Amino acid sequence: MWQKQLTKDSIIYGLGSVLARSIGIVTIPIYTRAFSPEIYGKLEFLITLGAFFTPIMTMGTDSAFSYYFYNFKKNLLQDRITVFSTVLLWRIIWGTIILLSFFYIITYFNNYFLPNQINIKILYILAFSSYLTILVNLFTNLQRMLFKPKSYITYTFTLTFLSSIISIILVLYFNMSFRGIIFGNTIALFLVLIVLVLLNFKFISIRKLKIKFLLKVVKFSFPFLPEALMWYLFSFADRWFILKILGEKDLGIYALGAKIGLLLILATQAFRLSWTPFAMKKLKVSIKGRIFSEMSRYYLGFTSILALTLTFFSKLLLFFLTTEKFYESYIIIGPMAIQTILSSFNLIIGVGILKKEKTYLFPICLFFGVLSNIIFNYYLIPIYGILGAATASVFAYVIWNISIFVISTKIWPIEFPKLRIILIFITLCAGVMLLTLLLHHETSYMFLSLVLLFFTLLLIFETLTKDEITKIILFLKNV
Repeated sequence: MWQKQLTKDSIIYGLGSVLARSIGIVTIPIYTRAFSPEIYGKLEFLITLGAFFTPIMTMGTDSAFSYYFYNFKKNLLQDRITVFSTVLLWRIIWGTIILLSFFYIITYFNNYFLPNQINIKILYILAFSSYLTILVNLFTNLQRMLFKPKSYITYTFTLTFLSSIISIILVLYFNMSFRGIIFGNTIALFLVLIVLVLLNFKFISIRKLKIKFLLKVVKFSFPFLPEALMWYLFSFADRWFILKILGEKDLGIYALGAKIGLLLILATQAFRLSWTPFAMKKLKVSIKGRIFSEMSRYYLGFTSILALTLTFFSKLLLFFLTTEKFYESYIIIGPMAIQTILSSFNLIIGVGILKKEKTYLFPICLFFGVLSNIIFNYYLIPIYGILGAATASVFAYVIWNISIFVISTKIWPIEFPKLRIILIFITLCAGVMLLTLLLHHETSYMFLSLVLLFFTLLLIFETLTKDEITKIILFLKNV
């Protein structure tokens, strides 16, 4: 059954994500003790700024690659080689154009758009790091499309491990401060890319390149370019407003809380990585989309339980992982967990747009999310500080998902369990708000445990049908 295959891949990806993210968790105590919140905020700003180049250079070819890998000609090995080689060639060409263009305008960009002028060499490294990232991502995504989760997690873990080790050495022993992290990541990307090219060289073939198909890939991907620009604003708006209105210290505290809140990505990323190739195959044969309907409640329900659990442990995590300077970031961990859930939910509810190949609709949906994100951040941050920024992001993600849901279901009318989805999301938000409020008033963990148990049981009953609950009870009795 499809559930077994998806569950198996999700577990493997989940374990890989845990390994990779655990390294990131280990670095939190190191960096929060080596950096002040102000320095941590500056690092966050640079990382976010560097992230600007990655979606621009990718230009939606990740979606084209995922779609055509199993939907090009006869779906033979030589056809897949054509798809991979074509996308790789385009990323090299397009990425180089963007990189050279940035080098040309870097001085103007630094003087007029950045709050504090940054060393141009750091900006060069950031741009080059993004160029390496899009190439590495293509090779690692190849492993996903080949249903080789073990290879995927091996490459991603190696990259994370190398990046962390090199960065720590540069920060602690060469006194490079936040610059050490930027250089360390770039060096690791370069080394891993060399290995990936050598191990996957059989998928690179100039003779398999098809100009007509290249133009088709560009046409399919180009609508994602404005979406990439908007996606950057979607991700970057909260950081920008915090930096402008509150300053680098609050940005550092916010960044740390966001990082803890994004621990939920261990689950959502595992689902995302295993779901994408699986969904692309099912799109071709599915008529009524029942699989997508069922997955919508499974995904939202069980990740909501994880989000509530993370909120419950937020203060304890900060106590063990950070210093007192960062403790107040617990208030945004719950909202950031909700944001993490919604960031992958669109993969399920937006399948109609992909099935009908109307990808130009994605930027339209994202536009509503970006606009609302900017508006909410503008009004909420001056009043509620970093909590306002986290709340604004949740509102924006909700509006974005609703836009995708409405448009996608009109194109391909799947019968999603709308009432269950609404009830689950309301329960999630209510649980996060209540737990955060109780933590703020330093309520005993015994009472907090009862609250968590109540919302967990409520989510289970909202997620599963009566038949599914009955089967689970019978299974447990027989164990």
